[in-house]
This record gives sequence, C-alpha cells and structure tokens, in this order.
Amino acid sequence: MDDEKDKIIRKENTDKAKRHVWKSSEDKILLNILKDQSLQGGKEGTGYTKKAWRDILEQFNDSRVEKLELQQLKNRHKYYRSCYSTMDRLLKLTGFGWDDDDKMIKAPEDIWKELIKVSLFK
Repeated sequence: MDDEKDKIIRKENTDKAKRHVWKSSEDKILLNILKDQSLQGGKEGTGYTKKAWRDILEQFNDSRVEKLELQQLKNRHKYYRSCYSTMDRLLKLTGFGWDDDDKMIKAPEDIWKELIKVSLFK
C-alpha cells in the first residue's frame, strides 16, 4: 500500500498543481498539521519525510470537501518558509519589532522609508 501512495506522490510531484486560493482557515489547518508532524518526529533536518508528507496530505484532505494535491501543500509550505525568512530578516534590523497585540511587525515611518530607500529586499 505504501508503494501505491509513493507512486501517487511522485505523479503529483510531476503534474503541474492546480492554482488554489488559500483561505485563512485552510492555513490554520495546514499549519497545525505541520506543527503536529514536527512534534511527532516527521521531519528530517529542515524538511519533512515522505511518510510525513503522505500523512499531512491525508489529514489535510480529510478536513475538507475539495481535495488538494501534495504539490499544492508543499508550495504553501515553501511560501510559509519564505514569509518566515522575510520576517526574521526584518526583526533583526534596528528599529523593527513585533507588536503582540496586532500580531505584526512594526517600525516608525522613518525606518520604513530608509528601508525602502536602500532597497534591502529587492
């Protein structure tokens, strides 16, 4: 049975994933599943194991009517990592901080203007 799932996963990886517009409720579901997989040892180094990805896909699709493909979940995970990287870089800069009430990065307007001027993120 695992061989069949591996074949499906490989096929999904080679197929072009359909475009999906993510809802915040779906992000919450996926992030919770990813967190649970991490806590259960489903990661090797910085990535998830094949078995973990199969479990993530199954758990995610069990929670919804419209099923997504594995590549769509992997792409969303890549997006999360990119967002985290950007936030991490911003928070390391002088003048930027995390606002726990608003759940966002904040800085005075002059700091933002300076950042834009030096085009740090281009």
